[in-house]
Amino acid sequence: MFIYNTTFNIEESTLENALDKIENHLIPQLLGTELFTKALLTEVFETSAENAKTFSLQLFCPSKNHFSQYQKFHDNKFVELIKPFKGKVVYFQTLMQIKSVHDHS
Repeated sequence: MFIYNTTFNIEESTLENALDKIENHLIPQLLGTELFTKALLTEVFETSAENAKTFSLQLFCPSKNHFSQYQKFHDNKFVELIKPFKGKVVYFQTLMQIKSVHDHS
């Protein structure tokens, strides 16, 4: 299992609109590709960004092949998302492979 993590830094002046686009447009589009099994959006605390907030979108991907298919056909969805915000939303992305999961029951 892989996690495709995108960390967004969003200026407060556009926060509401950008989060709406992420939650109500981007995430449904990405899950609609059927290449990801789950999406998790979190707010990142303890960041040094002034007048901005940071969020992490984690997309769970069953295999490297699924991720390759995403990159080949759908990778432009993030670029399209931030285009209207003209520098008020920036992001970076990381692909991680889950090595182990431990739960406390």
